[in-house]
Amino acid sequence: MATRMIRNESFSIRRNSIVLILLFNFQVQAFYQTINNVNDQKNHCKEVAHGFVRSTSNNNNNRLFTSSSSSPETAEYSGSLIKYDYDGWNLSYRTVACNSCDAGNYYDRKGHHVLLIHPVGIGLASWFWEPFLESVSEKYSNSNHTISDTNFYAPNLIGCGCMSEGSDAWNPDKRGLFIPLGWVRGCEAFIEMINKSNDEKSSWTVVAQGALAPIGILLADRNPNLISRLVLASPSSWTDLGGVAEDKLKRSYNFYRSIFGRLFFQVLESRRAVEFFSNLFLFSNKCDQTWLDKAELEFGKNARPPVQVVNSGMCVCRGLQSKLSALQQPTLIVQGEDDKRQRSEYSKNMKNCQIVKLSGCLNVCPWSDPAEFTNLLVDWIESN
Repeated sequence: MATRMIRNESFSIRRNSIVLILLFNFQVQAFYQTINNVNDQKNHCKEVAHGFVRSTSNNNNNRLFTSSSSSPETAEYSGSLIKYDYDGWNLSYRTVACNSCDAGNYYDRKGHHVLLIHPVGIGLASWFWEPFLESVSEKYSNSNHTISDTNFYAPNLIGCGCMSEGSDAWNPDKRGLFIPLGWVRGCEAFIEMINKSNDEKSSWTVVAQGALAPIGILLADRNPNLISRLVLASPSSWTDLGGVAEDKLKRSYNFYRSIFGRLFFQVLESRRAVEFFSNLFLFSNKCDQTWLDKAELEFGKNARPPVQVVNSGMCVCRGLQSKLSALQQPTLIVQGEDDKRQRSEYSKNMKNCQIVKLSGCLNVCPWSDPAEFTNLLVDWIESN
C-alpha cells in the first residue's frame, strides 16, 4: 500500500510538473520541428546564443524585393492579401490606402505611412490587424482627420502566415536567419519598396504588438530619419527587455525543438487550447469565434519556427533598454486597463514617452477594441 501511494504521488508530481511547464512556457504574447539530430542541436547552441538560427544548407538566393500581385481595387479595406517577394521569400501583406491615393498604384502612395508589426504565437499572423484595418477604413470618410492622408500596412514577417496567407514557411535547417535582425531587415526592405516611387521619403509610424516590440524598437533606432513615431501595444516589461542569459536562451530553444517541444505544440495547436489560453492571458472577456477561426487556419509544424525563436527569447537576447533610452522619436505605450504589469519605467527612462490605458482590454487592444485603438492612434499621430 505504501509503495502504491508513493507511486501515485510520484505520478501526480510528474503530471503537475508537465502542466506547470506548459503554463510557464506559454508566454502572454504567444499562444502557443520535429526533433533534430542531437549533434545538430549542439552545433546550433553557439549561434543560437547570438540570435542566429543556423542553416545546414547553402542558399545564395539574392533576388530583389519585388511584387507579383495586382493592387487593391479600392481604397477601402477588403481583407485581401497582396503578394510580394523579398530576398527569395514569398510574402504577403494587408493594407488600407488613403483616400487621396491612386488605388491603381499601391507603390505611389504619398503621405504618412503606418507599419503594423503583428505578434508571433501559435496561430498568429498579420490577420491580427484585420479589425483595426476595418476600423481605419471607416474613418476614411471623415476628411477632417489626418488619417485621410495616411496609409496602413500589415506585412507578414518572414516565416509567418505560411499556412493560410500565402507566405513561405521558414525551415531553419535549410536557411539561416538572424533574429530579430532578419525580421527588421525585411521590414526595412518593405518600407523601401513603398517609398521607392515617391519623390521624397515618406515618414513612418511603427506600431508593434506584444513581444514583437523589439522589431519596432530596432526599426526606430536604425532609421531615426525615416521612423518618426513608435507605438508599442502591450509590450514586455522594461525588465524583460534587459536581455536573456545565454544558457537560458539555449535551454529554451532546444526545448522547443526537442521531442518535448513537439508535444508542447501538439497540445496547444488546438482550438480548445487557444481558447483557454486566450481567455486566460489575452482578453478581459472571452475571445470571439473569429479569433479562433483565424488562429486555427495557421496551425501546423511549418508555422512553428517563428514561435520557437520568440518564445525562446531571441528577440531580446542582446537587451534593448539602452536603445529605448536613446530614442528621440515620440513613443506611445498602449496597454489594457486590466493588464496589471507595470510599465512606468518606460516613461521614466525614455526621453519622450507616453503611456495610455484602454478600458475593457487586457493584452490585445487592437483586436479587443479596434475603434478605440484607432481613435487613440489617429489623435496621437495628429498631435505628434
